[in-house]
Amino acid sequence: MIRTRSAAAILAAALFLTGASGLVYQVLWSRYLGLLLGSSAIAIVVVLAAFMGGLAIGSWGFGRLADRPIRRLTLYGWLELSIGLYCGLYPHIQAALSGPYLRLVSPLFLAHSAGFSAVRLLFAALLLLPPTILMGGTLPAASRFLLGLEPGVRRAVGRLYWVNSAGAVFGTLLAGFWLIPWLGLDLSMTLAAAVNVAVGLAALGLRNRFGEDAGAVPASDPAEQPLSAGTAALATSAVAISGFAALALEVAWTRLLAMSLGGSTYAFTIMLATFILGVALGSRLIASRRFSRHDPVLLLAGSLVVVAGTLALWMPFGEKLPYAFMAVREVIRATPRAYPLYQIVSFLLCLAVMIVPTTAMGATLPLASRIAARSTGALGSRIGLTYAANTLGTLLGALLAGLVFLPRLGLQGTMRLIVVLYVAAGAVALLGSDDRRRRPATAIAAAAVVAAAWTLAAPTWRPQLVASGAFRARAMDLDYADFEQHVMQTHVLFNSDGPHATVTVVEGEGRRTLLLNGKPDASTGVDMRTQVLAGHLPALLSPTAAHRALVVGVGSGTSVGALAMHPGIVVDAVEIEPQVVRAARHWFKEANRGALDRANVRVHVEDAKTFLLLSTEPCDLIVSEPSNPWLAGIGGLFTEDYFELARARLRPGGLMAQWFHTYEMSDDNARLVLRTFRKVFPHTTVWQTLPDDLLFIGSDRPLRLDAVEMERRMSVPEVRDSLGRLGIKDPVALLAHQMLSEGTAALGAGEGPLNTDQFPALEFNAPLDFFLSSNSLLLGNLDERRQLGDKKLLLSQYLAGRPLDSARVLALAETLSWNQPLSESLLRAAHAQERGDSRAALALARSLFLHRQPLEARAILASAADRTDEGALRFRLELELAACAAMKSAFVPRTECDGAISLARRLLALQGVSPGDRRGDLANLAKAQLWAGRPADAAATFEKVLKDKDAGPKLRAGWLAGQAAALMATGDAQRAESSAREALALEPRQEAARRLLAELSDP
Repeated sequence: MIRTRSAAAILAAALFLTGASGLVYQVLWSRYLGLLLGSSAIAIVVVLAAFMGGLAIGSWGFGRLADRPIRRLTLYGWLELSIGLYCGLYPHIQAALSGPYLRLVSPLFLAHSAGFSAVRLLFAALLLLPPTILMGGTLPAASRFLLGLEPGVRRAVGRLYWVNSAGAVFGTLLAGFWLIPWLGLDLSMTLAAAVNVAVGLAALGLRNRFGEDAGAVPASDPAEQPLSAGTAALATSAVAISGFAALALEVAWTRLLAMSLGGSTYAFTIMLATFILGVALGSRLIASRRFSRHDPVLLLAGSLVVVAGTLALWMPFGEKLPYAFMAVREVIRATPRAYPLYQIVSFLLCLAVMIVPTTAMGATLPLASRIAARSTGALGSRIGLTYAANTLGTLLGALLAGLVFLPRLGLQGTMRLIVVLYVAAGAVALLGSDDRRRRPATAIAAAAVVAAAWTLAAPTWRPQLVASGAFRARAMDLDYADFEQHVMQTHVLFNSDGPHATVTVVEGEGRRTLLLNGKPDASTGVDMRTQVLAGHLPALLSPTAAHRALVVGVGSGTSVGALAMHPGIVVDAVEIEPQVVRAARHWFKEANRGALDRANVRVHVEDAKTFLLLSTEPCDLIVSEPSNPWLAGIGGLFTEDYFELARARLRPGGLMAQWFHTYEMSDDNARLVLRTFRKVFPHTTVWQTLPDDLLFIGSDRPLRLDAVEMERRMSVPEVRDSLGRLGIKDPVALLAHQMLSEGTAALGAGEGPLNTDQFPALEFNAPLDFFLSSNSLLLGNLDERRQLGDKKLLLSQYLAGRPLDSARVLALAETLSWNQPLSESLLRAAHAQERGDSRAALALARSLFLHRQPLEARAILASAADRTDEGALRFRLELELAACAAMKSAFVPRTECDGAISLARRLLALQGVSPGDRRGDLANLAKAQLWAGRPADAAATFEKVLKDKDAGPKLRAGWLAGQAAALMATGDAQRAESSAREALALEPRQEAARRLLAELSDP
């Protein structure tokens, strides 16, 4: 017995270590093969198929081998040693095979042949089957060795599975948080391989210590009743179904939790580790003495039904998960030191969601192995077959969940199917139970029926809540009812679960927005400027007329449409998620002008790196607009390797336009991306399309301005109209978007490390920037537009000999109104040129007022000629109201508000004013009366405004809050409280009404 315990302890330690290295391999193989096969759903499934298929073959084949008269510990040692040696050489093996693979697969890709995926599968199989077949054999070999020592060790075999799973948890966290960012891919692979080599050598060194008998037959426990082969077969079938459902559940849960936590690489690591931890705990629990004497068949059926039952109970709360994670996130202060705490709390929240069903899942495979061990037939073969069936089930589950179930059934429909599958697995297992145990079996069957019925009856999740993007919210401070009311104000036009993301199109607040897993990726709002310019800028700056362009990331399709407007160009649009293409084609057709249906646009649903690697047609332009780099996998579209692929596809002198953002980004990471881009495209300029949106435009040659050619290209009617909607009517307005010249871009990039596929620093650093809501000011501080005379910017070159008059300066300032400092400096220049020009004064005053400088705006407008048109009067009223409010807060006499009252009355006397403007003028009159110390007049005016029932709830809530304040000032507290409560019923975030009620409740 001492010998057995010692062997069990040593094997447990070995399997913990190799369980960790096994998950490290899985993570690393996905990244290595992603460089060649891409990151599309099919490519991911190909890698998973090779991985899981190898494990299944190994479990079955080596399970049979372990039944033969061989030395099993010796077999185990050689398996581990072989795994380590192969994996240590893996980077070199893949590099050696990459050339032949690319030569073979490129013609198939270009011909759109069905054999393309088959060749990818064969390549992945060639690389992964050798080590995974060996890995699949380790647990059956170790189990068979331990079972051959002496009676009563079957529970110890169950513990082997749990320590192997616990090691997998450790390996997941190790790879996802430390190994890859610290050591890179190659060194991480070498370290994991060293673990397997060390374990293999240790096993071979200890093989004589335990004196194992090569022909030993596993001893049976006399207290255990043998089970029939039919019962074992049913148990094996049940765990095959369970494995299928488990991987489908992991895929579905990962999608749902990504929309709750955000989709960073750390979030996915936490989700996977939590899932495996639950499985490990379940296998540990079922291996305890407490369950050793119970009927394993009933325990198996019961465990499967527990999974179904807990998932069914959890189903109605799925749409509330984003809010729950947001509420916890709001409690944690966003500081660098708090970031590890945030990760721990996220882990605990995921654990709270997953722990019960995953623990029950973890019990199923050890129980099925126990049943196999007690049935008739060769032991190694039985256990190996059980593991192989479970592994094949997981393979099919992962394959069908992402490619079939999510697109066809949706996220909640997939979850419902999973519950039904677990019920079916429980029923299959129950068929093998002893007829004498009717009562427990009946209870399990009844619970299964209830779980299925509850699941199917659960209310449908509302996409506004599931895809709310609550993980991005900051300081909302809303209870669930307020949060629900807030997000439900948006109207969902489209919602579809694709293989890579849940794609939602919502409409609200005057814009249409494309959401991927809850995160906005395109819109018809302010984003239009970036989307349009991303297409036009490279086409207008190209040294020669572009004939072929490539766009990475379709989004709303607006950039594709902008490029496609230029004569003689063919545009290839590459998008990895097919549902994004669907959404852009049908719901953003007006914004992109039907781009995806144009004859000169070709849409490719494929991974961007795969397309660049395998396509052969050279490009004149490449526009890359991926999502934010803090999302898992997106950082790979900001690496040196990716930029090298792009440069290889560009003709000499071709332009690469790379979108980048400064929001949720630190200076260090902004510098890292610019430095990496410049390493490949040494002639890089930086263009600003919105305050936090940039375009890096790079080439292998300096960017030259051909003013005549640019004017000609801008004169194309469709191009002219598209740019005109942004206020860009000439090259001056276009070139004013250049922020940094080549030399200053080099200064901003500095010296230092690069972002590469081997060391993907950005993917692991950017999530911290997102957590901190960082905002990089690095490039903004270098903005050269403040000194246009130095001739480095293209605009300075264009303006040489073309001086701007005040009218053109005003037009330029209006075009750049989104850049407040630059626009204001231009407006001040125009005002200084023409002091008496009311247009310049009014434009400057508007800018100052918009940026909370009402008193200076008022002073500037006072010195200009009086304008009596409706628009000017309405702005002067807004200005007087703001000045009145500012003076009131500074204890200036209330008579200063008389100007606002007078202007409001002048506007109300005008004829032909729209109803919306009329009620706005009346509301402004009420505000002015309130601030002028005439609360009774204000209350009466607010009463008139509130008779208009056509206004939206937000407007009415503001008026009700104003009426409440007026009534409070008159001493009518009861009516004031009633108005305040009515305001909050319409708009829960109405702060004025909240404050008033708080004052009333304060004794």
